[in-house]
Amino acid sequence: MNYFIRKKDWLILGFAALILGLAMAMHYSSLVRPNGTPSDDQTLAVEIEKMVKVNTDLKNQVSLMSKNNQNYKDSLNDQNLLDAQIQSELRDLKIINAVSAINGSGVEIVLKGRVLEAQLIDLINAIKNIGCDAISINGQRLSLFSPIDLNRYSEPYNIEVVGNNSLLTSALSRKGGIVEQLQIRSIDVNILSRENMELSASVLPQLNYLDN
Repeated sequence: MNYFIRKKDWLILGFAALILGLAMAMHYSSLVRPNGTPSDDQTLAVEIEKMVKVNTDLKNQVSLMSKNNQNYKDSLNDQNLLDAQIQSELRDLKIINAVSAINGSGVEIVLKGRVLEAQLIDLINAIKNIGCDAISINGQRLSLFSPIDLNRYSEPYNIEVVGNNSLLTSALSRKGGIVEQLQIRSIDVNILSRENMELSASVLPQLNYLDN
């Protein structure tokens, strides 16, 4: 059987082919650029977005590490300050308890005459009330628990005091003060200001342990 295609049919087929060709060309042009390479705009946008995200994450990490580093520094500084304060308080306690030597300015008080134990106690208490860092009598350093016992000392009584020498001298020598009261009772009192003096630590008692 012979098939004859009319001219009109040729026109319809040609027009349909043209439309199909244009549709395919438009679709292809949306995927392929004129130079034949895939569209770079979308790919570049994706890459930029990734880089921005990575950069933001890195900035956040740097910020967090900087904050942690500052916290570590603050903690270290606080610990150093605490250690320094503890060491300072420990030094003060050692001085108060006469377990460490001390040097500095102060006064030397020499008593000659018949001194009563109560008078010596009053003088030591007066010195403490004025304010001082350390006291010794005839080379024996006083601690918080040292008894004032004349049997431990002999005349003349040499009292060495580390502290503000100007304040100690003026306070002890004031009219009606402890020194004047001693002088009234025929006790010779001589106060010498010292710019630098050293008081050794007290001798700690030896503790003996008995084995059971």
